Amino acid sequence: MTRKRYVIGVDVGTGSARAALFDLDGRMLSVAERDTALFREAGAVFEQSSTEIGSGRHLF
Repeated sequence: MTRKRYVIGVDVGTGSARAALFDLDGRMLSVAERDTALFREAGAVFEQSSTEIGSGRHLF
């Protein structure tokens, strides 16, 4: 039995995190996107939680 192999691409941006699954021929098989939480600090300063991003809790 031959095992299938895939590649996952992940992009964590300012507003969302995205992931896509590709086969080795480059065909996109699946894609998902989730918003990334932003926390407002004083004034117009916004921050993201590196702990949340690193743990992948807000992802898929």
